[in-house]
Amino acid sequence: MNEKYKPHFEWTLPNINAIRELKEFVNKSLSISTLLIKNANLSDSGEYVCTISVLNLFESSVKNIEVK
Repeated sequence: MNEKYKPHFEWTLPNINAIRELKEFVNKSLSISTLLIKNANLSDSGEYVCTISVLNLFESSVKNIEVK
């Protein structure tokens, strides 16, 4: 994939101190970013936002997660 068109993923988390693991997979037709919160607790509850950008185009997905 041409670096110019390579997507960039950015995650916004409710708990910036969370121990997390990010995995990204990109090929010619598919781009995936996976976020794993290890040992999640109540402070990890809240709004999670994944934003992907390519060139000057941006798209975000927002999910509200509740840890019980």
